[in-house]
Amino acid sequence: MRRTGTIWLMAGFIYSLTACNKAAPLTRTANDLQSVVDAPSTDAKTDRPTETGEGLPGYLIDPAKLAIETQDNLRTIVGSAAAVRSVQGPAASLRVLLIRVDKRSAKFQKNNQDWTLNGSQIVAVQADVAGAFKIQGSITADELLFLKLEDSAGAQIHYRSTAMASSVLWIEGNAAQPLDADHAAQISAQVTAAQSDARATEVARLIEQLKTTGQCRNCNLAGADLSGLEIVSCDLSFSNLMAAKFVLANLASCNFTNSNLSQADFTQANLAGANLTQTDLSGAVFTGANTDGVVGTQIPRP
Repeated sequence: MRRTGTIWLMAGFIYSLTACNKAAPLTRTANDLQSVVDAPSTDAKTDRPTETGEGLPGYLIDPAKLAIETQDNLRTIVGSAAAVRSVQGPAASLRVLLIRVDKRSAKFQKNNQDWTLNGSQIVAVQADVAGAFKIQGSITADELLFLKLEDSAGAQIHYRSTAMASSVLWIEGNAAQPLDADHAAQISAQVTAAQSDARATEVARLIEQLKTTGQCRNCNLAGADLSGLEIVSCDLSFSNLMAAKFVLANLASCNFTNSNLSQADFTQANLAGANLTQTDLSGAVFTGANTDGVVGTQIPRP
C-alpha cells in the first residue's frame, strides 16, 4: 500500500507539471513571490523588467486603471479590475505596497544613471483575483510616495536606466507616473533640492546656537560661513568644519580639538590661545591670522 501510494503521488505530480506547462501562466500569489524575484526571466517581451530591474518581473500596475483622491494629507488609491496584471494581460492577485520617502533625509545612492532611495512602508494590501485593490496612506509636502508590487527589495525604490520599472509608480499629486527616465530625473532633482534646503536650515540653526551659547561640539558646519563672528572661548571640538570660512572671526581661546579643519579659511582671524590638538589642518588658510599662543599643533606658514 505504501509503494502504491508513492507511485500514485508521483504520477499525480507529473500530470500536474504537464498540465501547468501546457496551460496559460498561473497567477502568482504572495507565497511564491520570492521564486518570481529570484528566477531568471525567460520572456523575450521588451516591456518586461528583467530580474535585475526594479519591481516584480513580469507584472505591472496599470496607471490608467487607478483613481487617486486627496483629502488633506491622505491619499486614497483605488485600482479597478486588472490594475494589477501580468504583462501578457491576465489579472494577478499580488501584494501592493505604499512606500513613503522623506526627501529631506532620504539616503540617495546614485551610480551613473541608476539610483536607489530608501523609504518606509506605510501599508500593504492584497489585490483581489480580479487585480483590483484599494490602499490609503498619508504624506506631507516633504515626502515622495510610491506604489509598487511587493518584491525582495521591500521599501527600496530603484531606478535603472536599462530596465523598465512597470511594477513601480510614483504618486505625484493625483497622478500615477511611471518610473521612466524623465520622472526619475524629476525625483532626483526634488530630493537634491529638499536636502539642500534642509542643510541650509540646519546650518543656520547651528550658527545661531554657536553665537548664543558658544557651544557647538560635534557639529557639522562643513562649508559654513562663520566670517566675522565674535565667539571667544567657543567649543567646536569633534566637529566637521571642512572648508568653513572664519574670515575676520574672533576665535580667541576656542577649542577645536579633534575637529576637521581641512581647507578652512582663517584669513585675518584671531586664533590667539586656541586649542588645535589633533585637528586636520590640510589645506587650511591662515593668511594674516593671529596665531599667538595656539596649542596642539604648529600652524603651517604660507
